[in-house]
Amino acid sequence: MKRLSISALFITALLTVVLFSGCGKQTEEANRLVDEASAITSDTQQKVVQSEALILQAGDQQTQGQTEAQKATLNQIKTLNDEILAQIAEARAKTDQAAALNISDSYRRQLQASSTALGAAQDLFRTQQEMVVLLISDPVLEGQDSKRTYTKLQIRATDQRTLLEDAEAEAKRLVAENSSLSNK
Repeated sequence: MKRLSISALFITALLTVVLFSGCGKQTEEANRLVDEASAITSDTQQKVVQSEALILQAGDQQTQGQTEAQKATLNQIKTLNDEILAQIAEARAKTDQAAALNISDSYRRQLQASSTALGAAQDLFRTQQEMVVLLISDPVLEGQDSKRTYTKLQIRATDQRTLLEDAEAEAKRLVAENSSLSNK
């Protein structure tokens, strides 16, 4: 049986961004944009959890031979993933906007790392969306082309998940580094 899996890893880097104080410049505006991006990613995280639950449901339906129910569930997943992708893009745009302001270099590096993590999340969700669309068209992957394509998508998703984990680790490292600097 073929199952999709969505990583709930993504977006944590942005949620843990430390808001800077002072530093003059345009830091307050950057903090406002980061707050907005964090609110978006919080809502997105809830949708990721919903999507993961539906993926498990679709897998169970596939195992039980409930093809029509599986297709309906996959369409729900596709709709959720479209919303997730749009929200990631919006959060990333706000993060990039904040990074472009006149802020400290350390804050900018932190925001750029968060943007990189969000970009990696976008790539991963685009791949997972391709997997969903493929399963909608061939729910049990009967065709050789479908099987081959699905396997390639799984490999790409695994690679993208690694890139996402690395990007998030870097963003978290910068958050910790900046927190320790602001506590001195």
